[in-house]
Amino acid sequence: MYANVDARLFRSRDGGRRWTGVDLGLDHEAEVNALRNDPQTDAIYVSAGAQLLRGDSQGASWTAVREFPSEIEDVIFAGPSSNRALVVRTHDELFRSDDDGTGWRVVGSEPKDTVTWNIAADAVSASALYASTFGGLMTTTDAGAHWNVMSGTGLGR
Repeated sequence: MYANVDARLFRSRDGGRRWTGVDLGLDHEAEVNALRNDPQTDAIYVSAGAQLLRGDSQGASWTAVREFPSEIEDVIFAGPSSNRALVVRTHDELFRSDDDGTGWRVVGSEPKDTVTWNIAADAVSASALYASTFGGLMTTTDAGAHWNVMSGTGLGR
């Protein structure tokens, strides 16, 4: 079990009774912003600034996946387990990998002219994403190329 507290990564091996700090193997101090467990492989993806890391063997070993142009704010898995994608949201762009982080492409941006707090994925379509923003709930069906405010949800302004 992992937790991100005060921009540091902690691990518990006893159901949350005791926690210890995790050494990511970096040669510099970096804030942990995003944390996501891979439900299929038990790997853990962690952002340290603009760098995405993958922890294997319950965090015993860490591998640098990629350095992004700006700080990573979120990491999610999109789509069904048979055709899923790894999506990284930086300050102003969305990146997608269809091969567990080997290859990446820019797929769009986060919603413009608003503050985005979270991005969530649709369980059925790897191209459908949802964003909670200052302007309300927004959705895209083309992996972030175009965003629309979801009307009639009672969540918008």
